[in-house]
Amino acid sequence: MVLAGAVALVVLLVLAAILAWLARGPTPSPVPPTLPPGEAPFEVIKAFAPEVAWNRPVSEFGPSTRYASYADRLWKYGNFGGWTDPARRGRFEIEFRNYSVPIYDARTATGSRKAYFTSWGYPPSPGASIAIPWNDSWQAAPGNDAILLVLNPTTGETWSVWALQSNGSNCINANNLAHGFSIGGDLCVGGLWKLMNEDGSVGDYRTWNGVQSERGMGLPKLALVTTPYEVRSGKIPHALEMTVFNTMFGPPCSAAAATTSAAGNTCGIYLPPATRIEWEQKATTNCGANNQPSTPAYRRKTVPEGMRFALRVTDAEIEQWLDRRGYRGPKRSTARIFAVAMRDYGWIIGETGCYSTAIEVDGMVNPDAAAIWKSLGIEDTPDAANLLDGLVTRERIYVVAPPEPVAGAKGPNPGLGAPG
Repeated sequence: MVLAGAVALVVLLVLAAILAWLARGPTPSPVPPTLPPGEAPFEVIKAFAPEVAWNRPVSEFGPSTRYASYADRLWKYGNFGGWTDPARRGRFEIEFRNYSVPIYDARTATGSRKAYFTSWGYPPSPGASIAIPWNDSWQAAPGNDAILLVLNPTTGETWSVWALQSNGSNCINANNLAHGFSIGGDLCVGGLWKLMNEDGSVGDYRTWNGVQSERGMGLPKLALVTTPYEVRSGKIPHALEMTVFNTMFGPPCSAAAATTSAAGNTCGIYLPPATRIEWEQKATTNCGANNQPSTPAYRRKTVPEGMRFALRVTDAEIEQWLDRRGYRGPKRSTARIFAVAMRDYGWIIGETGCYSTAIEVDGMVNPDAAAIWKSLGIEDTPDAANLLDGLVTRERIYVVAPPEPVAGAKGPNPGLGAPG
């Protein structure tokens, strides 16, 4: 009887939610984003504090001797295709669309919406919701992760949305409905985080230097993302984010084992600025036929999240590469800016992908960003992902020595000790 009553209650709540949605009438057309009068144009350049590791050039850290062999792992196994096809190695793509990170200006919101969490997402508690500035014209990236960020350049507030659902059906459950979820009126997401400081106060993306676990490596999603505003300014002043197929999985090494041959063999590590192993107990099972077996043989082909790489390449060699690619005008300048960033700031392994080795950017999903990329010579076509083809060779890649652990990082930071 108790079970039947609970089921009946859920059915009634669902019916009530559907009737409320129908009563709302036609969905109004999205209002185009416009800035309030007198506000400065939106741009994001070098988010977070200048002292965070990824905002400092590789010259401050130097090459690593301890981890030098991991350059070979990245080269051979960084993308799924490269495991068996040497021609796929060195193809570092740029995610301008499907797995890009669109960033929107909170000042162009038309109001605030509540976001509830799917049953398979990461809610803070059942039935909980988080308010976020919102404009119905904002779109998430179309890939499976369906990500977008909302930033307020006046206050520094940041909201990070993962797995934005196209409709609210995945949030229809007893807990959400009992706490006021309205299908069609509220957002439905897999996850939503507001940038916070460790003392519980609201964080400011312009100066933040703390610990908050969002993306795979355990940093806020905004960290490492390249924006068109940076490229337009003539420089990407931070390490780039790189998503790879072969991220190292657990179980985690003990502090003692992390400095032995067990690391990356029978147990897993991460390196600062990462704060965790993304797949703590075994390799991801989210990649279908591409899933790696969770064995030492496969772990020996992986790279730890947080590991930083860079290119040994001269200005003259960059110009020769640009000539070979036939780049001219704005596109040539854009390609050069990426190449210089990969040399001067490098890239950090940030997340797991199921196929490609790719760099995250605020790409073509936000029309404002897309217009800037177009002015920079990048067209919204699949070929845009191949901008860096031919730049990266095995001989040019090296591993950068890791920084000290992030202050306040939870748990051990294995694989550290003296830089090397």
